[in-house]
Amino acid sequence: MNSNPGVNETLALLDGLKVAVQDLAAREDKLKSESRVQSAAESNAFARRNEAQAAASSTREMNAASTFEMRKGLLQSRFEKRKARINRAHAAVSRRKLDEISGRDTEWKDRTQQGVAAAEVRRNEELAGSTTAYENFQQNLAAAGDELKTIESSVLRAFRGYGKFRRLISTSRQWPEPDLSPDENALFADILRLQKKIADDLARFKDFPLPMVFKFLPFWLVATLLLGGAAADPVLAHFGRNVVSDLEAGMALAAFFLVAVIYFLGGRAAAPLARTIAGDMARMRRLFDACAEKSNAHFQLEQERIKDEFETSKQTFNQEWRQAVKDISQRRGIQPAAIDAKARRLAQKNEQWWTRELDQTQDRHTEFMARLKAEDAAQVRQIAEAHKTGMAQIERDHQTRWQELETDWKSRITPLCDQLRAANVAAENLFPAWNAASWQSWTPPAEFLNATKFARLETGVEKFVGALPKDPRLKWPGPATVSAPLSLVFPAQGSMLFESGKTGGDEAFGAINNIIFRLLATTPPGKLNFTIFDPVGLGQNFSALMHLADYEESSINSRIWTQTAQFEEKLAELNEHMEKIIQMYLRNEYATIAEYNAQAGSVAEKYHILVIASFPVNFSDTAAKRLRNIAASGARCGVFTLIHWDQRNALPPDFVPDELRKNSVCLVRKDQGFELANWHAPGVRLLLDPPPPAEFATEFLHRIGQASKNANRVEVPFDQVAPADADIWTEETTDLLRVPIGRSGATKMQYLEIGSGTRQHALIAGKTGSGKSTLFHVIITNLALRCSPEQVEFYLVDFKNGVEFKCYASRRLPHAKVVAIES
Repeated sequence: MNSNPGVNETLALLDGLKVAVQDLAAREDKLKSESRVQSAAESNAFARRNEAQAAASSTREMNAASTFEMRKGLLQSRFEKRKARINRAHAAVSRRKLDEISGRDTEWKDRTQQGVAAAEVRRNEELAGSTTAYENFQQNLAAAGDELKTIESSVLRAFRGYGKFRRLISTSRQWPEPDLSPDENALFADILRLQKKIADDLARFKDFPLPMVFKFLPFWLVATLLLGGAAADPVLAHFGRNVVSDLEAGMALAAFFLVAVIYFLGGRAAAPLARTIAGDMARMRRLFDACAEKSNAHFQLEQERIKDEFETSKQTFNQEWRQAVKDISQRRGIQPAAIDAKARRLAQKNEQWWTRELDQTQDRHTEFMARLKAEDAAQVRQIAEAHKTGMAQIERDHQTRWQELETDWKSRITPLCDQLRAANVAAENLFPAWNAASWQSWTPPAEFLNATKFARLETGVEKFVGALPKDPRLKWPGPATVSAPLSLVFPAQGSMLFESGKTGGDEAFGAINNIIFRLLATTPPGKLNFTIFDPVGLGQNFSALMHLADYEESSINSRIWTQTAQFEEKLAELNEHMEKIIQMYLRNEYATIAEYNAQAGSVAEKYHILVIASFPVNFSDTAAKRLRNIAASGARCGVFTLIHWDQRNALPPDFVPDELRKNSVCLVRKDQGFELANWHAPGVRLLLDPPPPAEFATEFLHRIGQASKNANRVEVPFDQVAPADADIWTEETTDLLRVPIGRSGATKMQYLEIGSGTRQHALIAGKTGSGKSTLFHVIITNLALRCSPEQVEFYLVDFKNGVEFKCYASRRLPHAKVVAIES
């Protein structure tokens, strides 16, 4: 066990000590009682064994004879049963095989009949379906024929004014043959499309005015109407009167020619559309005829296909049935004979088995009876010897178990007491009282102790364990008062929660101050930051710590915070710090910040301690959620909490206090003082360590502040980035210039890389004293060590009059092509 154990380890040690003492004391009582009982039991058992042996010998002989007769009867019964079973099986198998053959014959006959019937039904259904489809198509085709006649009538009426248009739609006129290769359904769809197209074209044709005029009025009547008045008489006279003047006849002739010109122009404009309509009419008539022909042909083919398929199916079923009948006939002749032969073989084997088993049973009975008599004689001798040996063994066992008990007492109790004593000695050495003289020579530690003592448990040994063993061989090896130190260990158990009500607050504040001072005393300077919330005390409860701010404000995060907005802001900063630790440093390489710091050395990360007094005063819902995140994941990142929870105040909505309890050492205020929340033993008192006196605290904090002044300054020796002797002037810069310039994380290097992609230049900026010149020297020196002058050349310009780069000129650095120190 660790000489500086945590709370869980200490409690486990105490529980183990208590259980061990109680267990060994119970074993002492049990051992004494068992020794008395065993001696009496052995004497009584000896008498009973002798009586039982005589009765058992007689019983065994009787049982052997009875068993022999019973086994013979069982063999005879098994023989008869197997014989009857063979006969039944023979009859049953023969009957079943014949039934199977008959059933298979019937099955094939039914299957053939059902198959033929199903084929007939399918044939009739398909014939009916084919007929129905044919009749439906004929009906649709007839409707399309009626529509064709209607369209032809409409076209004739529209073309009535022009004879040449009517001649276009004559059935005797020849038109190009349309594509008649598709089936009747596709051709019927083409007919419907042509009907729609002719109707649309006919509507456009009717938009021409002159064909419409000449459709209803004769040529000569149009001329008369156009001339009107006096001109009408000569025209009429030309057709009906006997005498007209030459002037009137001339006017009539002029009117006739005028109308003829109009008639010609009107016909010429409408002629292209008229030809399109006539051509579509001719294609539609041809498609109509082809549809009728193809429909009839397809119907006949379908009827013949359906009938052929039926005949084929019928022949297939009949052929399969005939083959099955042939196979069944063969099986009727072969299988019964095979079954009879197998039954005869089984009956013969049963006879052989019965004879063999009966002989073996008789032999075993004879041997068993001889063995019984010999065993009975030996058993009588063994009983006497066993009694003598048993009494001696009881005594030896008693002494042996006492020795074991004594050894267990020393091996279990003494080490536990030694561990407890070592833990107390270590606690006194590592965490001496605040008034001890050793503080005069105290110096800050160089490494993390990762532990701090805050209390001790104390009780009398009799009260704690109950009752000690009475035998002097089991003497208690420790003092009469049991005392155990309680320490926080980091990172496993580094957080603490004090739960109090009306009383206990001042005790909690004192204990938290003690823990803070213990942490300062056991942590390297500058590796501990505090964020303190004191909303009720306004900082008074931890006012002494403000002395640290005189040296380094970051030690206590500038001040002690009291307001809601401040809580939210500082908790957000701690959450961001945790994200940085997890994502940049821990990742999947380190389980905790303690493992990281053990590898990091000079670049180890600080521990952050969040101190909260009078929680949840001034805690918003946002702050509570951020606190829950810290409680859950903070320990891994080196963020720990010391919280005083005043249970008189209501918690923020949705806040579950178990999140704090689960990740903290919990102390609860009872009537007699604080107790561990999850551990209680009668008579055990928890005594909190007091904080240091005010004068000591002030002087101690000044010493801590002085030691922390330059603690944040991290120096990495140049040899950590310099190359080994074997690697000097070995690197190539053809593709990339890459040089280590410092540490990154616990074990990695930070590199400067230029010459690849867009990384061609570097700018170094910073305030005075920030290390710019030092970084330049690291880059120049490390490159000069790693690369030869053929790989790297320096052009050094020093505007500080040679303060920085003059050394490279005076020492004639071979890589330096130019060292300008007076530019």
